[in-house]
Amino acid sequence: MGSKEIKIILLSQLLSIFLGICSLAFLSSTTLHFFYVLIASISLVIVPFCKKNGLVSPLSYFILSFFVFVWMRYLLHIFFSMSVISVGMGITDANLHLVAAYLGISANVIVIVSNLATCYFSEKPRMIFKQEYRMVVPKLIQYLILLCSLLAFGFFILDSVRKISIIRSSNYLMISETILLQGYRYFSIGKHLLLLWLIFGNYKNRFFIASSLLVVSSVGYLMRGARGYAIMYIFLWLLFFSLKRKIKLLPLVALGVALIVMANFILSYRLKGSVASGFGSILLSTLHSQGASVESVFGSVVFHDTIAKEFSFLELFTRNDYGIVVDRVRGTGFERGGFGSSFFGEIYLGGIALSFCFLTIAGICIGFLESAYNYIVKSKKASFYANLLLFMTVPNLVYLGRSSIKDFVMKCISTTVILLLLHTYTMYKEGRMMKTGGNKNG
Repeated sequence: MGSKEIKIILLSQLLSIFLGICSLAFLSSTTLHFFYVLIASISLVIVPFCKKNGLVSPLSYFILSFFVFVWMRYLLHIFFSMSVISVGMGITDANLHLVAAYLGISANVIVIVSNLATCYFSEKPRMIFKQEYRMVVPKLIQYLILLCSLLAFGFFILDSVRKISIIRSSNYLMISETILLQGYRYFSIGKHLLLLWLIFGNYKNRFFIASSLLVVSSVGYLMRGARGYAIMYIFLWLLFFSLKRKIKLLPLVALGVALIVMANFILSYRLKGSVASGFGSILLSTLHSQGASVESVFGSVVFHDTIAKEFSFLELFTRNDYGIVVDRVRGTGFERGGFGSSFFGEIYLGGIALSFCFLTIAGICIGFLESAYNYIVKSKKASFYANLLLFMTVPNLVYLGRSSIKDFVMKCISTTVILLLLHTYTMYKEGRMMKTGGNKNG
């Protein structure tokens, strides 16, 4: 990406931030709010189109996640008068405008930091991505690991087939979560064995093959009425496919529409009845339901002081009920279920300073992934460390908008630590083998 494109991106984000600050100063102005939402949306949408590597990349995935899970309802409200917040207290125009400004500025900050981080990491490709020496196990062991992974995925799909009859014969909302979670361990075992094959194998196209296997196996989640995992792995596969062939806009739009229709179908399958009729209604209702994470962000921002009294910031790393607390404090009336949580809502619990800190960390992580993706594209090499980094973190990135504070960021940090340990060990082994006259392995 050239300096001209970077300038366009940075200037558009700064303009959006300025308008967001203006919106905060005049929260009662509906006209300014509508104008701000449109400008903030445009500033984010132009980012993928300014990139030379196409529309599929880690940064593009962040923007997609942001739009789908926390920003979509604001757009639907402007163009189709659909509600942003459906239940609970505190639903006023001023509060809606406040949350929009917070979300828009947050997204702009992440885009700015990620672009700066990408430029920084791209100048230092030798740091980790260029190193190719590593351990490789014998072919027989590689085949055995892959076979065991396939068997585990097979057990998972068979167990998911059995769950179809349970879902059809019962009320999905009343089915014990334990019953649906049974069998997940087969997929987890298969995925971890697949990771071992990736780390210790030497087949050139194994990352693309592994992502394809995850997509096929994730059909089992659809059988259980779970859409999220399947969509995560579809986008992971799409990323690795884009490394083989450039993807144009029209096929991406077609895929997006297909995923929306699929999401609606799975919801109808769970509820045993159609939740929308007509193509337009299906698209709008599905996008509206997917954008429900904004409700958790709304509660976090508007009821911050009340929530902070019973939920400290550090407890975000030890408890998993933040979304439940937010729903209760803002009076949704849910006895079970709810809107879940959101990265943008959780970081706000720590105040402006900590929010900016975590936005910066998230931006750096995305920039690191972006530099890994760019390195593979530019060098046209099957970089082991860059591929492994993307494989292990992109699924979490896709769901950043509706995930917890510790999901994507911690996964990215822990993965980087693992890669650095592997890199340090293999560098040590390479030095030992060079002294003894050995050759690189794999």
